[in-house]
Amino acid sequence: MKEKPITILDDIEHDANLVVSQKINGFSERMVIKDGKIRIFNKSGSEQTENVPHLTSALISPNMDVVIYGEGYAQSDRVEDAKSIFGSGPDHARAWQAEHGFAKFTAVDIRRSMGQDLSLVPFSERRLELAKVAERLTLDCGMTSNFSIETLYWFGKRRLFDLMIASGAEGVVVKNLKSASEDDWFKVKRIHSWDVIIMGFTEANHGKTGKFDGLIGAIKYGCYDSNGTLREVGKCSGMTDEQRIAFTTAQDSYLGRVIEIKGDGLGNKGAVVFPRFVRMRDDKLATDCLTLR
Repeated sequence: MKEKPITILDDIEHDANLVVSQKINGFSERMVIKDGKIRIFNKSGSEQTENVPHLTSALISPNMDVVIYGEGYAQSDRVEDAKSIFGSGPDHARAWQAEHGFAKFTAVDIRRSMGQDLSLVPFSERRLELAKVAERLTLDCGMTSNFSIETLYWFGKRRLFDLMIASGAEGVVVKNLKSASEDDWFKVKRIHSWDVIIMGFTEANHGKTGKFDGLIGAIKYGCYDSNGTLREVGKCSGMTDEQRIAFTTAQDSYLGRVIEIKGDGLGNKGAVVFPRFVRMRDDKLATDCLTLR
């Protein structure tokens, strides 16, 4: 999904065809309801039904034939915790939830209902159908309180974004009611940035094409802790091809220099979530790069 700057929310404030919803810190999942069963699959198609039995054990009519797209996430709303549930095996996922709380599923779209393919139907119509199906699941089928449907907002888009960010949310997703395609959706996220020190590089993986063979893969970065010790705290990529070549051909000359990285906040262990390279910061001193916070 494309990402756009925060200012876009001011530009679309009065466009009633564009609605916003809170961006959830979770994993994209598909809930498939058919033959009296509820099954959960991730984006790659791997089944995760056994990871979340509390979401898949409701009594379902054998006549239901539905595919719901949604977000699976932890009660903490932290992506690292969601990974413990939806990015691990069933045994680990169930044990983690028994200790920390059960996963939630928020429905955001519906692509099949009553056996009919809805993928070419405008989102406004799919949303109405999703509301009907969600009501049936919660009232008639006894789905737990851990299942919900996302809330959409037509107006006050920028104010909503600011309120969500203040409450700790990652950002918002903007959806086009008239379009049938997710290609017309985009996200607006809060961005955190940090100045860190280059401590080394990794080699690039071969990948499908071998495009980066012989080049660096990621930058190892660090910062000074409270005792004045320089410690490696993460790795980032996100460089352009030209930047990657420049780093590769003169690696030693970059060691100890400062770069700016951006990410989606700090995880449970204090590491940057989804770190990406932004730019060199030769205007900064390495001694200014202290513990991430």
